[in-house]
Amino acid sequence: MSRMFFNSLFSVSIEFFQSFAAVSRRFVDRPNTVFLALPCLFGIMGSSMELRHLRYFQAVAEALSFTRAAAQLRIAQPALSRQVQDLEDEIGVDLMKRSPRGVTLTAEGKLFLEEVRELLKRADESVEKVRALARGEYGELHVGYAPTPTLEILPPALAAFQKAVRASRYCCTTCPAMKSRMASAAAPSSLR
Repeated sequence: MSRMFFNSLFSVSIEFFQSFAAVSRRFVDRPNTVFLALPCLFGIMGSSMELRHLRYFQAVAEALSFTRAAAQLRIAQPALSRQVQDLEDEIGVDLMKRSPRGVTLTAEGKLFLEEVRELLKRADESVEKVRALARGEYGELHVGYAPTPTLEILPPALAAFQKAVRASRYCCTTCPAMKSRMASAAAPSSLR
């Protein structure tokens, strides 16, 4: 029984490493990353991409230099290089070509830079909206009104609200119950 177990385990291990070598030629060329990359390739460890990786890539891609980007980000150049390399390894695509004179973006890198800019802009906007909501500077105001008596009051009140809370929206709804009460109150007593 144990012999069958070890034989099947051995054959599974061989198949695993053969498929790994066939699928990931990129890692085989870098022997010191092969075993570290194994868990990530087969889903044992989850995705580890973070916003900082995207910010680092954006800084390097816009500066076209690891040295200038590292100075701008105030981190060590080898650490920045490693983070961008990890991002490329996770995506499975070379985003930039490195040379002693600087960096050039690949076609994939140019596309990814556009996507990263949009994503980071959206993330920053989301954080700002949440902070504005917490400060009371963002939100919605729902107003129910009866059309006749509020025509003189509502527009100036909403304009004042809009001026005080710039990032706000308001929604006005007529109240049918109020409309019928107002109509019955305005009707002559002989018709009631």
